Amino acid sequence: MNKLWEAIDVINERGWARRTMRSPDGRVCLIGALRTAHGYNPSDCALRNEGAYGADRDIVVGIISSEYGTKEPTDFNDDIAKSKEDVIRVLEKAAIKKDELV
Repeated sequence: MNKLWEAIDVINERGWARRTMRSPDGRVCLIGALRTAHGYNPSDCALRNEGAYGADRDIVVGIISSEYGTKEPTDFNDDIAKSKEDVIRVLEKAAIKKDELV
């Protein structure tokens, strides 16, 4: 299954967070949701942007770069996105793009 769709489910189930990968009450940011969907701890700072996770992250970066002018998902999540729906919209576009590549 496309893990980008799973990341959307993670945000919908746990809630959306800013300025943290995972809040004490379990909410997650965009990257925290993507890490969770890939089976990683959202707060794992040692996680490299490689493999399937890195490929999905690159798709997300491409979307936010072309639409919002930043290559940093954390900048988008923390400063540009106004709501959970903004983050989900980016993840949906990324998931659709990945589905089209397969």
